[in-house]
Amino acid sequence: MRNFDAKFTEMALARRIEATYDKDTILRCYINRVFWGHTFLGLKQAAYGYFNKEPRDLTIGEAAMLAGIVCNPNEFSPYRSLSSATIQRNKVLKLLVEHDKITRKQYEAALAEKIVTNKPERRGIDNYALDLIRSEVDHILEMLDTREERLKEETMYAGGLIIRTTLDVDLQSAVMKELDSRLVSMLEKRRGYKHQTRAQYQALVKQLEPGAVRPTPRYVQAACVMIDNATGALLSVVGGRDSTESPLNRALQSRRQVGSLFKPIVYSTYFERGGSPRSMISDDRLQPGEIPNAKRWSPRNSDGRFTGNHPAGWGLLKSRNTMSVRVGARAGLQNVINTALMSGFPQPPRNPGPTIYLGTWEASPLEVAGAYTAFANGGVRPTPYIIQSITDSSGRLIWHNPNAARRVYSQRTANATADILQQITKPGGTAGSMQRLGFKAPCGGKTGTTNAYRNAWFCGFTSDITAAVWVGFDRPVTIVDKGYGGTLALPIWVGAMQQAQKLGYHMGDIRRTPSGMRSKGMRLCRESGALAHAGCEYKNTAYTETMADFNKPRAFCTKHAVRQAHTNDDELAEDPDDSELQEDDIAVDPDAETPLFTDDDVAEEI
Repeated sequence: MRNFDAKFTEMALARRIEATYDKDTILRCYINRVFWGHTFLGLKQAAYGYFNKEPRDLTIGEAAMLAGIVCNPNEFSPYRSLSSATIQRNKVLKLLVEHDKITRKQYEAALAEKIVTNKPERRGIDNYALDLIRSEVDHILEMLDTREERLKEETMYAGGLIIRTTLDVDLQSAVMKELDSRLVSMLEKRRGYKHQTRAQYQALVKQLEPGAVRPTPRYVQAACVMIDNATGALLSVVGGRDSTESPLNRALQSRRQVGSLFKPIVYSTYFERGGSPRSMISDDRLQPGEIPNAKRWSPRNSDGRFTGNHPAGWGLLKSRNTMSVRVGARAGLQNVINTALMSGFPQPPRNPGPTIYLGTWEASPLEVAGAYTAFANGGVRPTPYIIQSITDSSGRLIWHNPNAARRVYSQRTANATADILQQITKPGGTAGSMQRLGFKAPCGGKTGTTNAYRNAWFCGFTSDITAAVWVGFDRPVTIVDKGYGGTLALPIWVGAMQQAQKLGYHMGDIRRTPSGMRSKGMRLCRESGALAHAGCEYKNTAYTETMADFNKPRAFCTKHAVRQAHTNDDELAEDPDDSELQEDDIAVDPDAETPLFTDDDVAEEI
């Protein structure tokens, strides 16, 4: 009955539209909104998607093909059947010449024209986000009750579903261009740069014979994820410099050691367990046996100095390795692990030890950005999401995002850590070049650099947005000597935030209370009683517990298998020498030669 009602409604609307608008206006509105196959809505997306052209630049043959396939775009798509697309094009060309819309010469030339389209499924600058949207939709549909809601893949790609996302397409486009231009200016135009540049790769591709397989790019890559602090909505997901050249989505598929970016997790765990930014911690050399399970391990500070006792907050502000390890030991290894898992980090390395205090834990930019939202939200971490709702063609709601969140830290802890992270972005901190780079809005964040300068990170937050940036190579090698997070990732973060400002995103004072998102309880597994993860959600054993005492960190469920993001093994090979930070190789954020504060000043400022 619902189908008949929908048809009668469509008939009534059609009569009203025809009575109000002329046929040219109706046609213009139609071709700018109609589904044209795959993910293309409207003529502009179809022209870009199939031919990478503006509609006005299409040839007669290309335009005729689009007109021919629109009646059944998935069936006649050139990606699925080039012969069917050719037949449809030729039908349209015949009509055009018969009605004197084109000349006989134009007709014959268009018939002889070979249909050459973009490579299927790798179209345009938004594809990294679109890939995430597709995978999330697949996951959501898979989780729905199969007895009632089994929706076939062809239904989704035939335009049968209306999917509302959080993605800001304008911001996505701007950030991707910003990321690429910064890498060119910062690295690829540097005198003596030793790696392949993107321009060299593109020149190599142009020399290939038609039909030849493209080589895998070896130029430097970057990824950026931007999240709305209040809701967890993903605003931008940039997984590389160009998805048509490299489809690997580094924003969520590449997990790399995070280096000093992990230290706020360590210090927050310490604060949560009674420590204070004013607690005195030694910066001296670690003594044999001082740290449990690390009898002979004695990491250095990046400046080679050991400077005695300082307030704990100063250790995070200056990214001191020796202090961070001592803070982690006081907090407890398992407590630090639990906090990281609560923050959204993936499972820790096998047999985790004290080296995780200095960032041997691997995570994706999406996971890092999600973890840092807790510092911007008074300790509450909203669950990141990109799908707002899914409805079918008749308007029936199939799924909507529940806007889940969890409290990771007390407000006291989150505010203490956020205050230090804001100091880091001021002159004298490891991200002290922030204002010199042109970003003056209130913000906080942390740089991260791993051994041999293989990964450069910056994750930071403003009042409304948290963003994580990673820079590196798919096969980990030294990016450049002294390639710190503050010199490579931070400028990209600044550029991304400046683009957000231009688009009207608010960046006021940093809030010290949760920004509109309140924890609605803990997601637990009803079978194990432990914290639920994606595996529990998949098995439909997860539920929300609202009792106050469930805010304490605890172990995650081990009864169900953890479902993790897929990694493209062909494009991302793990470096056998990069599995663990070595004592003599660690390279972290550079420290200033003189302290920003004296010991007494730190106690007052932090």
